Amino acid sequence: MVYSVPGELNVYTGPEILQYSQKGFFGPERHIWFNFTIRDNDTIGNLQQIKVVTYHRQYSSLSDVDSREYHYTFTWTWSEGWKEETYTEHLGYNSSPTDSTAITGDWELEIICDTKCVPGLWDIYLEVVDQQQGRDTLTVNIEGYGPYEVVIENVLATADTQVTVKAYIEVTNYNSRYAPDVTLVTQIYDTVNNLLTEKNTTINVPTEYSKLVEVKLTFTDQAGEQYILTAYVVDPHQIPSTEARYVFEVTAAVIPPPYIPSPPTPPPVAPVPVPSWFWTFVAVIILIIIIIIVVFILIRMSKGKPISISETWS
Repeated sequence: MVYSVPGELNVYTGPEILQYSQKGFFGPERHIWFNFTIRDNDTIGNLQQIKVVTYHRQYSSLSDVDSREYHYTFTWTWSEGWKEETYTEHLGYNSSPTDSTAITGDWELEIICDTKCVPGLWDIYLEVVDQQQGRDTLTVNIEGYGPYEVVIENVLATADTQVTVKAYIEVTNYNSRYAPDVTLVTQIYDTVNNLLTEKNTTINVPTEYSKLVEVKLTFTDQAGEQYILTAYVVDPHQIPSTEARYVFEVTAAVIPPPYIPSPPTPPPVAPVPVPSWFWTFVAVIILIIIIIIVVFILIRMSKGKPISISETWS
């Protein structure tokens, strides 16, 4: 037996995020534009709330509380429109549909990053909930460069006609995917914040790796007791890292005593070689003397005279 029940059969479907677009990167005072389209077959007037959560993937998470460095939360409702949950200065230009009877609608949200915002890898989480608690979610990865960490390890400053500063700076790239050429900016200030010198150095730090960089700077001594060295990295999107600072003093250059060389040792006098004819001459003289003595002895003996040694040499 077949029974027919009068009435209509309603098939409920929850809200759906159809498409989105994103432009910009997170960093101090940077702007991100996030636009999306939502469909609800029961009309978009059935939507209860839209939530957008942005957070740093390394230092925060979706469930963390808001912070100026790593986490912002925005919500939209028909009654209040867009608002920021914890702060107020991070919500920029925004728009939303005006026709609640439409099936689809477009939303726009500009996020203004805080001055303390840490650049790097961020997520934008989008959640749509309707009156029947149906929901749809979307997570967008903002594949920015970095984050980079800069640490000034050591500074040596000596003064002569100018101050010469040699600094050793460690730069760490925490990104697991990107390792572009970046600019290491080093600056020296006096204690009243006057810029004395600046140097930009192009470096490349492999992914998830640290590199020690040696930087040399010179400036004219202002007769100050202390100076401040700052260092930070700027990525290809012109997003700077957190600045590192190092206070140092200038030491007078140690001048070594003048070098006085020892007088050279005179070379030894080479012996004058005796020519071979000299010894021949000596031999001839000796032979002549012997012949004379022999002749003298023979003459004495022929005369019958005795010979004594004294007579021989007289």
